[in-house]
Amino acid sequence: STLASSTPQRRRYANSLYRQTRVLVRRMYVVDSRNPAYVIAWLINFIVLVFQGLTYVVIVQPPDTPSLSSYREAFAAVAVCNADPSTPGYETLNSDVRECGVALSTQTGVADAHAALLFMVINALFVNELAYVPLVHAEKHIFHREHAAAAYSTTAWHLAWLLKMAFSAALKTILYPPAFYFLSKLHLSFESYLTACFISGGMGFAGSATAMVVTSAIPSYAAASTTFTFLVLAMQNVCGFYIAIEVIPEFISWTSYLSPYSYAYSVLLYTQVSDQTVFDNGFSGAQVFGTATLVYLFGLLYHFLALLATWVYNKERATYLGVDPIRTGRLSVSKPRSTLGSPTTARASSSARTTRRSAKSTADQLKSSPAGSENLESADADAEESVVHEHFGLRDKVHYLLSDAREAHVRMQRNSSSVANLHHEGARSFAIIPSYR
Repeated sequence: STLASSTPQRRRYANSLYRQTRVLVRRMYVVDSRNPAYVIAWLINFIVLVFQGLTYVVIVQPPDTPSLSSYREAFAAVAVCNADPSTPGYETLNSDVRECGVALSTQTGVADAHAALLFMVINALFVNELAYVPLVHAEKHIFHREHAAAAYSTTAWHLAWLLKMAFSAALKTILYPPAFYFLSKLHLSFESYLTACFISGGMGFAGSATAMVVTSAIPSYAAASTTFTFLVLAMQNVCGFYIAIEVIPEFISWTSYLSPYSYAYSVLLYTQVSDQTVFDNGFSGAQVFGTATLVYLFGLLYHFLALLATWVYNKERATYLGVDPIRTGRLSVSKPRSTLGSPTTARASSSARTTRRSAKSTADQLKSSPAGSENLESADADAEESVVHEHFGLRDKVHYLLSDAREAHVRMQRNSSSVANLHHEGARSFAIIPSYR
C-alpha cells in the first residue's frame, strides 16, 4: 500500500473536549429521562423534607421572642436564692421567677428542636447522594471500554459528571427549601431563607462529589458504599451537633475542618437559633455566604481527587488514527504481483510436470510398438498439443486464483486500515444508546 497524498495526523481522540463533554452530558440525561426511578427519587427526597418540616410544625419561634440572655439577666437580678420567704411580696416574686424559668426552659427547648431540624435537613441532603455510588460504579465500567477505544477522555468524563451534579445542586436550591423551611416556622427573613437555599444545594453537591470520589477510587461497589457510610458518620460526629467540638480530643477534632457538615451546620445555626440572627448581630452577610461557599469548594476538591483516581485506573488507551484513508481516497492500492513461491503457483507447476511426464511415457510406448515409428511423429505432435492446451488451461486457472487473492488482499488492507474508525463509530453510536443495568 502506498499513500497518495500525506499520512493522516494522529491525535489522541476523535472529537474535541467540548464535543465529548456535550455527548456525555446528553447521554446521562437521556438515560435519566428514560428511568422512572430517577424521577421517583427526587419526589421521595422532597417528601422526606416535607415530613421533617411537619414534625416540627408545632415548634414556634416568634421573631419577637426575648433572647436567652434576657432571661439569664432576669434570674441574676432577682437573686432568688437570697430571698427571704418573710419578705413582703415574696409570693409574687416567686411566681414571676417560676414563669421566667418556664420561659427559659421553653426557649431552650425551641432552640434545641430547631438545631435538630437543621442538622436532619443537611444530613438528609447529603446522605441521599448515596444513590450516585451504584450509578457511577456502573458507568465507569462503560467508560473504561470507551476510553480504551479513544472515544472519550478522562477529563471529559469527569467534567460531564461535574456539570450534571452542579445542575442537580442548583435545582435543589430551588425545590427543596420550601419543603421544610416554612412548615417548621424558621426565621422569616430573606437573608436567612437565602442562606438555607444556598446550604441545601451545597450539601447536595458535596454529597454527590463524595460518592464520586469513593466510587472512582475504590473498584468494589460494596467497599465504596461502606466507605461513603463511614465518611458520613465521621463528618457527623465532628460537626458540633452531637457533641461540642471543644470537648473532642485534639487528635480527632482537627478533622472538623475537613467536614462539610461543620460549615453548613454552623451557618444555619447562626442564622436561625442564636440569640439573634447573624444579620442583626453585626455579623456580615459576606462572612455567612463565604463560610457556606466552603461547602461547594469541598465538592470541587472531591471531584478533582476523583479525576486523579480515574486517570490512574485508565492510563492505557488506543490512539485515534484519523479518518479511513480508503474512503477518502488518500490511499491508492497497487496490484499485488504474484510470487513464484506461492502455494497456487507451486500446484500449477506440479500439474504441468505431471502432464509432461505422461506424454513422454506415451511416446516411449509408441516407439517400442511395431507401428511406433510410423505413428511416433503424429503421437509427438498430439502430445505436444495436449501439453500446450493443458499449460494454457492451468495458466488461466492460476490467473483466476491470483485475481481472487488480489481482491482478498485489498479487502484485508481496507479492513485493517479502518479499525480505529470503526472503534470511533461504535463509541459514537453507543453514545446515544442508554446503558441499561
